[in-house]
Amino acid sequence: MVTQSPLQDALILQLLGSGEVAREEVLIITIRTASSLTKANTGCEVIDGSAFGHALQYRWQFYLARRVNRKRLADFTVRVLNRLRPGFSVYAAMYSAWYLRRLAEIAGRVCILEDGMGSYRQWEPWLQSVREYLANRSGRKPKTFLHGLSFPARYRYDPTGMIAILADADAFYVVSKMAFPWVDDDKKVVFEEAFAPKDVGKYDGAYILAPSCLVEAGLMPLRPYLLVLNAVFERLIDRGLERVYVKYHPSQRRNADNFRAYSEVAAKYGGRIKIIELPTDAGLENIAAGSSIVLVSGLSSTMVYAWQLGRQVLTYNDLYARCWPERRLVAPDLAELFARIADPL
Repeated sequence: MVTQSPLQDALILQLLGSGEVAREEVLIITIRTASSLTKANTGCEVIDGSAFGHALQYRWQFYLARRVNRKRLADFTVRVLNRLRPGFSVYAAMYSAWYLRRLAEIAGRVCILEDGMGSYRQWEPWLQSVREYLANRSGRKPKTFLHGLSFPARYRYDPTGMIAILADADAFYVVSKMAFPWVDDDKKVVFEEAFAPKDVGKYDGAYILAPSCLVEAGLMPLRPYLLVLNAVFERLIDRGLERVYVKYHPSQRRNADNFRAYSEVAAKYGGRIKIIELPTDAGLENIAAGSSIVLVSGLSSTMVYAWQLGRQVLTYNDLYARCWPERRLVAPDLAELFARIADPL
C-alpha cells in the first residue's frame, strides 16, 4: 500500500479495519514524510519511501541526476520489489510516478485509492486534461529530456501510463460514491466514515478558507491567483464576518516566495477581519467531521468531503475566469459537480 496524502492514510486505516487484508502481509510505503501511519496504529510494517517520490531533482545536472536516480531505483528494488510475493496486490493513488507504474506492471491486482479532484472527473474530460498537460509540458523539453535520460527507459516520465493503470484497475477505494463517476459501482469500495472527528465542536460556526494550490501545481500564474485571493477576502468582509480561519495547502507553505505573497495579501485585510491561520498539519477533513464549519474554497476535493459530512460549502470558482480569462480552469464536468455541492461565496 502506498500513501501520499492524509486521505490515503484514512482510506488505508479503514481498509485494514475492514479485515479484507491480513495486516502481517501488508507493506505500507509512506511517500509523504508527515504521514500519520505507523506500525503502532496499523499493525503493519511501514517504511519511509519519501526518497522514491523526489526523483526529479538535479534535472539540469545530468550525470548527478543519473547517479542519484539509479541509486534510488536500486534502493526501491531491495526494500520493496525483492520482498513482494507473486500475484501481490497494490493499493495506490492515481499518479504517474515511476514506482507506482512499476508496481502496477507486476502486480496481480491493482486497486486505486481516491485522491484529489482528478478522482471526480468524467473519463473523457479527464483524458483531455492529461493531453493538455502533456502539450504544456512539451514547452519545457530540455528539463523533461534530461530527466528522461537520467532514468532507464521503463521508468521515464510518462503520464499516459496512469491512463492504462486506471483503465485496467480491479477496484477503487473511495470516501464518496461520486468519486470516479465513470466506474461501475460494483468496483467501488466506499468508506463514508473515513475521517475521524478532531477537536469536536471547537470550530462550530467557523468560516474556514482553504485556498487551492493552483500556482504550485502549475495550473495558474501567481499574479492572477493573488487577484482571486484579494477578491475572496473582500467577499468574506462583505458578509460581515469578524474572523476567518485559513488553511493553506502544504505545497503552498513549502514555496517560500509564493507563501510570502499570500501572507502579504492576508495582512492587507488584517485590520478589517481577523485572520487566523491553521497549522499545516491540521486535517481539514477531520475538523469538518468534528465541527459544523462553513468551508470556503475553489477547485478542491475538500469541498466534496465537507459537503458529504453535511457542512455548508461556499465556492469562488467564478473568480478564476474573471481574474484569469486566458484559460478555463473549471471544466464543465467539474462545474456541474460544484453546482450540486456548493453555493456561491
